[in-house]
Amino acid sequence: MKQYSTVNAVLHDPDNGASPAAIVLQSLGVRSLRRARTPEALGECCADRLIDLVIFDHDAAPNNLVVWLRRLRTKRVGTNPFAIVIALASDTSPQTIRQLINAGVDHVVRKPFPTETLAATIQAYTQSRKPFSTSCTYVGPTRRAASRDLADARGLTHVPNTLRAKVVEEMDEGDLVRRVNQASAWLEDSLIEAHAARLVRLAGTLTRPDPAQAPEETLDEIATLVMELRRRIGQALSPQLDNLLGLLSSFIGRRDDRDALARDPRLVEKLTQAIERAVRVEKDSIELMGEIVHTIVSSDPCA
Repeated sequence: MKQYSTVNAVLHDPDNGASPAAIVLQSLGVRSLRRARTPEALGECCADRLIDLVIFDHDAAPNNLVVWLRRLRTKRVGTNPFAIVIALASDTSPQTIRQLINAGVDHVVRKPFPTETLAATIQAYTQSRKPFSTSCTYVGPTRRAASRDLADARGLTHVPNTLRAKVVEEMDEGDLVRRVNQASAWLEDSLIEAHAARLVRLAGTLTRPDPAQAPEETLDEIATLVMELRRRIGQALSPQLDNLLGLLSSFIGRRDDRDALARDPRLVEKLTQAIERAVRVEKDSIELMGEIVHTIVSSDPCA
């Protein structure tokens, strides 16, 4: 089929032979097909181009592939965290399905399967896909029922479906790269906000008379979140936010300070609230600057 000729697909196939999935992709007319025998090779196949479709054999390395998928969705690997991802699995127990869904998979096809089943699944994703939701622990297609999403769409965002864009809309690769980059920036902002909000929630548990976990464990989790925030914000870290994160990190990192925090947990709570506000202010400032630049460029007759 001519319309699939521009699709970039990756197939994780440990046997690297004439597998049913490979036959389906070839029959659809996919010309750009990279094949990987290991999860590590899967990451390499997605590293240097915009991948639209990923199919992996969950049976080969269940835990490693789930970890890889989480990294893809948070853009730790690959260039398109919104790629359509289909898992092939012999084990479709509720536990396995839940594990894959919680990692951000789009669809699970039970093995063995007729080639028509996989072909129909791929074709369905050229029509529509679920919006994405983000949190500290999850990035991927919404896990809620469709009726609930229609009733309450808060926290959901429609992300680029590059498979549909190429097959149905015949969009240019360059335009798609720009669209994915814009959505990736939104994803990064959402993850930073989610981590900051999680800091506030964790700090709030320290002031409760019956916390769900020991204060020491909560402080360890806060320390991990601070490191993740620093990593995600990177070079864009402002002096104010850097100072707040550094102050919280130093308090939690020293035993004497931890003892003091245990006696006055509201100090941690106030620091995390200040961090969350700083994150929101910086995001608003960046958005405002973008609007100003756009207005200036749009109104400049020489632009």
